[in-house]
Amino acid sequence: MLFGLVSEFNPFHLGHKYLIENLMHHFPDAKIICIMSGDYVMRGELAIYDKFTRARSAIDGGVDAVFELPAIFSLNNSEKFSYHAIRHLIELGINGIFFGAEHADRDLLISSAKYYQNLKDDTLNKKISFDKNISLNNFIRNSIHEKMGYMPGSNDMLALEYISKINEYDKDIKIFPIKRVVNSYNSNIDNGYSATAIRNNILKSDGLYNSNEKIFSLIKTVGITNFIETEGLSDEDINFIYNAIYNSTNYNELETLSTHKRLSSSRVKRAIIKSILNIDELEQKKYCNSLFIRPLAIKSNFKNILSNVDKDILIARYRDVENLSQLNREIYYKNEKFSNLYHSFYDQKKYTDRTSRIFIK
Repeated sequence: MLFGLVSEFNPFHLGHKYLIENLMHHFPDAKIICIMSGDYVMRGELAIYDKFTRARSAIDGGVDAVFELPAIFSLNNSEKFSYHAIRHLIELGINGIFFGAEHADRDLLISSAKYYQNLKDDTLNKKISFDKNISLNNFIRNSIHEKMGYMPGSNDMLALEYISKINEYDKDIKIFPIKRVVNSYNSNIDNGYSATAIRNNILKSDGLYNSNEKIFSLIKTVGITNFIETEGLSDEDINFIYNAIYNSTNYNELETLSTHKRLSSSRVKRAIIKSILNIDELEQKKYCNSLFIRPLAIKSNFKNILSNVDKDILIARYRDVENLSQLNREIYYKNEKFSNLYHSFYDQKKYTDRTSRIFIK
């Protein structure tokens, strides 16, 4: 059975290892493929380590293959992020998906996903209105709590997105939730299970990782473009962010000053990163249905996973670029440009493509 996992591995930690071991306990013959954010993650930050390093860690942790979700797809809210991740996994032929959740009850999550999707549709179509003093996300979570009897956590919300997206396909895909253990999503307790705590420790100990402050320096010296509206922000919120940039003296201060109860820090950070990369709304719409199957790491005995992928969407070697459709070729070159910027923040050798080393024994 081929299971898919939506991931960022920012970085790979004991919680991820637990998920993989739990799945393999129930499905000993399963193969696992991951779709993983590249150098930029959903929360609007540079990944703690580059995509190849993180992919190799996942292979060492028991995954069979890791494929990249490019920045134009990964720098999105949970709904769009999940949409792009799931459609790539389905293209790769998965017949099962697994994920961590605070409430790992399969039937409950499937029922909740139907209610969740209907609630979003009714809100979008203005059949339902809500108090604008709270965010849409909090309104939905409170509504699920009232209707389904539990307060969904951050991983539950992602699970509902995955299931909703899978429901759009006429495919029999097994849903396998696994109880999230030890820490909450943003926990600062460092016991090997919290990505947030691990990142904070790296910040303190590794002089190479100071990308947030370098981003802040870039914003201050170069400025940002009018592409900041790509997160669907109102003029009021855009001006709010500009004022925060003007009045901030460091990145943490910017993050504090630019958010309020209806405007999350992740949304602000995505808007800023996309403005730096010049990713605008029209560009995101242009590529929204394009596929980008690019392996970052594959176990050598699992090379056959690539044999069924259409050549006009597969990028396993530089020469494959010639076979890509025009849109996919454009995404590839744009993504390379984005990676070059990512690596320019570090005192390391200039980034070079490492696709020649994707197969791992």
